[in-house]
Amino acid sequence: MLIDTEKDAGMLPNLRFDIRDLKCISRAMLAVALLALTVVPASADLITLKSGGELRGQIQAAKDSKATTPYVIKTLAGSVVEVARDEVESVTRRRVVIEEYEVRVRETADTVEAQWELAEWCRERSMTPQRRTHLERIVELDPRHDRAHRGLGHVYEQGRWTTQDEIMSARGYVKHKGRWVLPQELALMEEEKRETEAEKAWFKRIKMWQGWLTDIGKPDRQQEAYRSLVAIDDPHAVPALIKTFYGAANEDQRLMYVGILKQIDSEKAAGALTLQSLHDESDSVRTAAIAGIRAAYREKAIRAYVGALKHGVNQIVLRAGEALGTIGDEAIVPALIDALVTTHRYKVTVPGGAGTTVSMSSDGNLVPNGISLPPEIAGMLLTGQLPFGVQVGPQPGAVSQQVTVKRDEQNVTVLTALQNLTGENLGYDELLWKRWWTEKSAGGANAKSKTKR
Repeated sequence: MLIDTEKDAGMLPNLRFDIRDLKCISRAMLAVALLALTVVPASADLITLKSGGELRGQIQAAKDSKATTPYVIKTLAGSVVEVARDEVESVTRRRVVIEEYEVRVRETADTVEAQWELAEWCRERSMTPQRRTHLERIVELDPRHDRAHRGLGHVYEQGRWTTQDEIMSARGYVKHKGRWVLPQELALMEEEKRETEAEKAWFKRIKMWQGWLTDIGKPDRQQEAYRSLVAIDDPHAVPALIKTFYGAANEDQRLMYVGILKQIDSEKAAGALTLQSLHDESDSVRTAAIAGIRAAYREKAIRAYVGALKHGVNQIVLRAGEALGTIGDEAIVPALIDALVTTHRYKVTVPGGAGTTVSMSSDGNLVPNGISLPPEIAGMLLTGQLPFGVQVGPQPGAVSQQVTVKRDEQNVTVLTALQNLTGENLGYDELLWKRWWTEKSAGGANAKSKTKR
């Protein structure tokens, strides 16, 4: 074994050796050697040896991380030690401040003043767990030490120091994932967790069955998938059903999906049917969805349809009116009156460059303003021969632009719903409808008043 030593006055020698070579040294000599290495002022890292010894210092970056490459650790005194990996029990990377703390702990007296000084030293270095250890020791030594109690987050209540946990527990709260909640809240959270887990269990099965439905080469598997799907009546399956079939391209699958939802007695199923009745492109699917909403959940569905009467897309407004005509009641008449005529925005491409304005003729055609019309057409417009206006098409090579225009839409399904619910037909005249409703409501109130008398 070769050991390089360069002795400096008053300092430990620089050592460079392989721990594997120490096998030929007696255990006593090894212990002395390791003791000499560990009395050096603490640094950042710690190597624990299988023999029980420890090396503290700064581990140097190795050229590679192969199992045959030894660890190299350098002490603050400058000694460099190579340690074979098969001699190492564990390696701990630590900040220099941790090593400094451990040295201070060994040197700190077990008194209130010394423990407080070390706690403050920890606070300045954001060493919260270590600071707490010393604050707890202080209150053991001096139970009336205000600053230590406050540092621990204790509260002085009814003549004694207590913890926030004790106070909240006494008030009936329970701790859940670091947060204090009422037992009722915890019960709800646990129930929601169970619900979520039960719902997740359905996703894989339903996705698999949906895949089998399209497996034309295996009719037996198709039938098995269909039988399994139409037998579902578990409310926990609804989220998986929505994700799998809500936007399915196959209309038959969407009809099957609506049929499954109809037999599930839950608010989520009713909500899914409401959503499908508003957004499905198929009349058959929408009609089946509306019919499938159970009476117990119709009130909530009606609220959703009333909200859809204000939708920006006119098609959704029309579908909401259709649904309300089927399951609505007289209470929604004012909302229907407000939705008889709704304004919507459309993006259209028209001839003309920047600065061209667009107006709408009496028949709903879009006319770019500021462009020239043929003389005969202009004359016919002036003499009233074209009462519905004209639409000017783009000429070959003409510049076009996309513009947003507003248009009032008369919603026939809303009017039909009003007629079905009231037995009246006042057209699209909202003012006339509102006047009629006010008089009817006042008449009903007077009739009730006379009955009470």
